[in-house]
Amino acid sequence: SVEVTDTNVFVPLIAPAFGVATNLPDVAVNQSVWVYLGNCWSGSFDWWVVSNAPPPGVTLQAGGYLSGTPTEVGLFTFTVRASNATCVVEGPVSLRVLPPPAPDLVPLSLTAPATTNVQTTIAVSYLVTNAGHAAANPWWWDRIYLSADAQWDSTDRELFAAQIWYYVPAGAAYSLDRNVTLACVPPGDWFLILVVNATGQLTEADQTNNVIATPITLRADASPDLWPVSLEAPESVEPGGSLFVSWVGTNTGGGLTPNYWTDRLYLSTDPVLSTNDVEVCSWWGSCGFVWWGGLAPGQGYNQSASLRVPAVEPGDYFLLLQLDADSAVCEQTKTNNTRARPLRVAAPADLEVVAALAPTNAVPSDTIQVVVTVTNHGPATALPGWSDAVYLSADASWQAAEDLLLGWFTPAEALPAGASYTWTQTVQVPCVPPGDWQLLFVTDAGNTLAEANEANNVLVLPLAIAEFVDLAPLQLTGPAQAGPRELISVSWVLTNRGPQTASPPWIDRLYLAPTPVWTPQAIQLGNGQCEGCTGFEWTESVVGNSTATSATVQAQVPNVTNGTWYLVLRLNADQDLCESTVTNNDLAVPLTVLPPADLVAVRLDAPTSADSRQTILLTWAVTNLSSQTAWPPWTDRIYLSTNDAALDGSDELLGWVQWTNALAPQQGYSHSLNVTLPALPAGHYHLILWVDAYHQLLEGDEANNQLSHAIDVLTADLTPTTVQVASSVTAQQPLPVTWTVSNAGAGGAQPWWYDQFALATNGAPTEQAQALANFWWGTPLPPSQSYTQSATLYLPALPSGSYQLILRADAGNAVAETVETNNTFVVPLTIANPDLALSLLGGLNPRWAVWATASSEAGPGYEAGRAVGPPDALYCVGSTNGWMPADTGTNLEWLEVDFGTPATPLGLVVREIYQPGFIQQVDLIDTNGTAHTVWTGTDRTQCMEWFTLWFDPPPYQVRGARIWTSIAGREQIDAVGLLTEPPGPIAGVSQQEVLLLWQVTNLGPGPVSGGWWDRLYFSTDTILDTNDALVLARYQIGPLAPGTALVQALSARLPQMDRGNYWLIARTDDAGAYYEDNEANNLASVTVSLAAPPDLAVTSLSTTPTGCTRATATVTWTVTNLGSNATQLSWTDRVYLSADPASDAGDLLLGSVAVTRPLAPGASYTNSVTFSWPGVPAGGWYVLVKADADGALFESDEANNLQAAPVTLSNPDLVPIALEVPSTLQSTQRFQPLT
Repeated sequence: SVEVTDTNVFVPLIAPAFGVATNLPDVAVNQSVWVYLGNCWSGSFDWWVVSNAPPPGVTLQAGGYLSGTPTEVGLFTFTVRASNATCVVEGPVSLRVLPPPAPDLVPLSLTAPATTNVQTTIAVSYLVTNAGHAAANPWWWDRIYLSADAQWDSTDRELFAAQIWYYVPAGAAYSLDRNVTLACVPPGDWFLILVVNATGQLTEADQTNNVIATPITLRADASPDLWPVSLEAPESVEPGGSLFVSWVGTNTGGGLTPNYWTDRLYLSTDPVLSTNDVEVCSWWGSCGFVWWGGLAPGQGYNQSASLRVPAVEPGDYFLLLQLDADSAVCEQTKTNNTRARPLRVAAPADLEVVAALAPTNAVPSDTIQVVVTVTNHGPATALPGWSDAVYLSADASWQAAEDLLLGWFTPAEALPAGASYTWTQTVQVPCVPPGDWQLLFVTDAGNTLAEANEANNVLVLPLAIAEFVDLAPLQLTGPAQAGPRELISVSWVLTNRGPQTASPPWIDRLYLAPTPVWTPQAIQLGNGQCEGCTGFEWTESVVGNSTATSATVQAQVPNVTNGTWYLVLRLNADQDLCESTVTNNDLAVPLTVLPPADLVAVRLDAPTSADSRQTILLTWAVTNLSSQTAWPPWTDRIYLSTNDAALDGSDELLGWVQWTNALAPQQGYSHSLNVTLPALPAGHYHLILWVDAYHQLLEGDEANNQLSHAIDVLTADLTPTTVQVASSVTAQQPLPVTWTVSNAGAGGAQPWWYDQFALATNGAPTEQAQALANFWWGTPLPPSQSYTQSATLYLPALPSGSYQLILRADAGNAVAETVETNNTFVVPLTIANPDLALSLLGGLNPRWAVWATASSEAGPGYEAGRAVGPPDALYCVGSTNGWMPADTGTNLEWLEVDFGTPATPLGLVVREIYQPGFIQQVDLIDTNGTAHTVWTGTDRTQCMEWFTLWFDPPPYQVRGARIWTSIAGREQIDAVGLLTEPPGPIAGVSQQEVLLLWQVTNLGPGPVSGGWWDRLYFSTDTILDTNDALVLARYQIGPLAPGTALVQALSARLPQMDRGNYWLIARTDDAGAYYEDNEANNLASVTVSLAAPPDLAVTSLSTTPTGCTRATATVTWTVTNLGSNATQLSWTDRVYLSADPASDAGDLLLGSVAVTRPLAPGASYTNSVTFSWPGVPAGGWYVLVKADADGALFESDEANNLQAAPVTLSNPDLVPIALEVPSTLQSTQRFQPLT
């Protein structure tokens, strides 16, 4: 059998030996069939059906081909006979026609808690598979219901609905996880029911398997119970007035309420709530008041609202409050949700229109002014919210639905009892016939107020409407005859018989009708551009009782049958202009419509064969065989037929051309058009030309408008021939790939299409492979040709193992191919992931070198053999603290160090202060002076970092080491240390610099190709979380092959923490750069014991007790470390002048001293600064000395870092006491300055 999943696929069927009952392979309805029934003889035979018949849509051709497209489903058995001059053969044939392939969604599982409380929110998940033979294309709805049984029916309560937008191929599945809130139902045994494709949006092969149910038990362990504690409102109100209400509710039950519910208020004649009660709403019309927020047992809430009293008769009523009026809360009882309060509704206001002024005569469209006075005769104040109105009526009885509203007025203020108001408004008289009319002035037109008397709300004044405009046609002129769609000229003359001027604009319209009287079925004439939208718009006035005025338009005759018709003119057709009468606005003249044109398709030229989806050139010719002109527009269309040369609804449109020029009798035209064939299977087809396809022309003969041309469609056969890719890769890393695809078919492959790479586990079906990437190809591929592409794939996060890399040529089935089964190429692929494991984490206590020498001397200003003792380099380049050979060549240089007492080492650390790649070899020197090479390669260390070696203990004692380098210039090495004990717990003090060592080993089967981040954190526990402080980060440079390790040493300062026990936690590949099969071994930790920090205290301060501003002074002070450990960093002491003994931002800095040497426990130092007193007001001041003023050190006590000393400052007071000048001077005389 043949399973067909695409109704556009052409399936050639070859029958078995004739003469035996022939069961042909099954086909799908609407699928093309082409079967040659003879295969056991040669020669020419005549074929026919002897009994029964093939499926509808399928016929037996004379040459023995069973062809066509079956249109009905079923099993069809019929007998055929073939004969020639010498042989007659007869036999039965069976052909089964199957329904079209369709998806079939089947729910596999529905998961939810087995037991829970009513009206709670639960997590629900479900899984659905497509068991059909076609993909499920979005969209459709899945719904979940709560049911008393396992059967889905209309009584079930819908809980959840999801619109599914997934594309689900045949055999694939999808899942959904959602939170669902259960309904308020009695406790007991219930069912959750999932209905897939609940609305039937998706057409399926079987819709009886779309439901699955799972039981759920609902408890009522603790239900809420809302109770109204109080209801506050005034004792008396007025109809239509304001009512301010507040109330308090509480949850007296044992369970939590939902997040919201609605309380409602009603006005009732008794204290019992019933359906006859009137709901009381807000002034803006909203009813019901929602409370947001759940209530725990015993919790309460309060609400308030400003309401409008309904329009009711005065009397005694009850205001009723109902909590949770819409039953959103599942309560223990609903009987206690209501509370009543007496409410008296007082007598209302009574509005009356007591006076009105308006003209007594008018014409339509006039504007008139009205003046209206209203008085409140009632005992109560009329509160704002009502509106007055003025109407035009044919009688004195007010009917709001029938009378014409002219205007309205809404008072903004209340109207007290006995008060009045007057309003004035200009209104326009509507278009009504002349005669006697009435103006009706109505107060409270919307019946908003409850009034004591509604009968006095209307006042009537007469208004006489005079004669006005009256348009009438005098003459209509047009041609005596015309053809369909011909453009004709029509003119008419009109007059205004009324006394008033006709003011524009208004529209006159032309129609074509079978009788001289206009009816709604008359055809409005267009101008050839848009049917039915043409009219003549008047823009000039026509004075009353005027002479004639004319107009001329061009109009197109519609497509109608030939014969006698009438041109009908309608003046003021849309009645934009108000007239005394419109009964005299029409005029008609006869028009003879001539016989139509006749377009004939005379030629269609096209290739006899083409590729599927190929663009081909078509040329056709058309002639007008009639004696009448063919008036545009009309449209020629090109179709492709898959079955025969006759046009039907199954044929596909390829292109069209619209003609806009007239075609004279016996004239013709030709046109060429490029069309693209659809994706078709190989076979015999027909191109069909349809002239005037939309029947825009009324033609004398429609049967000659079509012409067909036979064409054979050839198909390609895309086959991937090679895929070049690495055999072993790492997950989440780039994977270069190159592949070649050939066309083995008889036809070319037309663009576009895409090739797809997918990945599947070994043994899994290829259709379940995970798609990786699509790569488009946009160039035609002729037969026997090929193309090659290269790209980079990115594999997902997958565990190590054996996989299949699958290439699917034309994965989207864009190209119709002869064979689809050879589009796949499978390559075995091994995923080998790294596994970075962290170990050897801890602090180091190296034995530092005590002596060093170098192979070449350093340049001026540098030390040749500095690399002894602990590290103290501060800069990457330019430091004088390192070994810096001055050689300018590239020969190997060496640095040899001595560690003093020989020892058995475990490793070596070198503090390097330059770029990576210059340490080439490391030798250990035993006690005999023999050098043993322990490492050769290229170091990875960056500026100011550690080159680290870790090895098994050698069978000899080591007294020194030799470091070989190959650098032109200076290789700066600051220190060399011998590791004689493994890394272990760290003991120190806050801010102390410690040397840390850790080892990263690749335990996985795959390599690490690039770099990754290692990070160390300081934690108060053994769990790494966001509260832990980052101590250091190191970017490690790969590669790291499987089974190899990287040992790293780095120095870091411990954080500012008080004494106690802590942990240092390291994580390799902290940023997750690599997918690892095991992430659990990326962490390691070591304990850190911190001793008490140092404690600086200013123990003495001396300065002069008095001074003069601007004068020089000296301050001396002593600082002692009162803590139990030495300082670890540099700090700065500062001296200030302050108005008080406390330190703040307003103090004036006098001087500062930086302290760069460590201060041991109990040790002291003395510093002084000399300065000039600033210009400040005279009086008492303080000199402050603050040790570690910037807080660089972490101390056990910061309060003793400050000490103050009083000082009295005075300002100088310069007084002139004598002035000597000459006793006599002449004008302009110069003189020397005197004392």
